[in-house]
Amino acid sequence: MTESEFAVLNTIVLKKMTRAAVVADLTGLPLADVNATVATLEGEGAIFRMDADVMVTETGTAMAKDSAGQMYAQLRDDPDIERWHTRFEPLNRQLLRAITSWQTIDVGGARVPNEHADAEYDEKVRSQIDAIVTKMGRLLDELGAKVPRLLRYRERLMDALARADAGDARFISDVRVDSIHSIWFEMHEDVLLVLGKERNDAGG
Repeated sequence: MTESEFAVLNTIVLKKMTRAAVVADLTGLPLADVNATVATLEGEGAIFRMDADVMVTETGTAMAKDSAGQMYAQLRDDPDIERWHTRFEPLNRQLLRAITSWQTIDVGGARVPNEHADAEYDEKVRSQIDAIVTKMGRLLDELGAKVPRLLRYRERLMDALARADAGDARFISDVRVDSIHSIWFEMHEDVLLVLGKERNDAGG
């Protein structure tokens, strides 16, 4: 499987259900190439179509994991990559805590939904998220030097951050748009797949 073919399959794995045009947008690949790969993957039983939507199968998920193991075997043995991962996970936990702080507030020791009535509180949390995303951008530059397709996450995160800073708070954590939280979740899953790491639910 080529890098671009893997990018298409992996994007569908991460999205669970999506459309070819979305895959093209997220990967930066030409739509014609994505459509061709989707047709191949469908023939291999990796995905199936439902009208315009494409969905991953168990076969497709296994294919993505196996392909990652082959493509990134040498990378996984690189001590620099292990050191990169030890810097990444704490940052991941910081982002998850910041998103929780954005979505909820403490009232009498209980977390309740944040109605965003306290502008000073929201601004403090937004500043934390800005700083974390900026740091993540630098980490992605490092890993992207070895796995260029991962730089797409940097582009998406910076775009979402710019939209949030411009006043559209949906781009912080709203699942209905390509928000910082949504992008980060996909990036984390992808990074774990590349590095051959298991998800640690305690760390997000």
